[in-house]
Amino acid sequence: DAVLAAFPQNPQAALLQSIREHHVRHRQALDPSGGEGAVAEAPSTAATLDAALTELAAAERSASRRRVRECVDSTDPEQARVLALVAAAEAAHVPALRAAQAP
Repeated sequence: DAVLAAFPQNPQAALLQSIREHHVRHRQALDPSGGEGAVAEAPSTAATLDAALTELAAAERSASRRRVRECVDSTDPEQARVLALVAAAEAAHVPALRAAQAP
């Protein structure tokens, strides 16, 4: 949301909106009760869209690694399955965000 707000007329808005929608679904899958869950958003401090995409890619990589650790540590098979799927989606966002950067 922060990057979309900071760069409202950017050429990657469709990609960023799609990733945002994935995160909403991830939050719902991880916390079906509708709570905020463990998802926290930090405002982007990037001055350019490319810098913001770099920040987002790093955040996705970190989140994916964290989800994998949570998956391995889980004692609930269904929760582990959901965490694994979310980790895979977050990992897939990394190359998409990299590809969206200017050459």
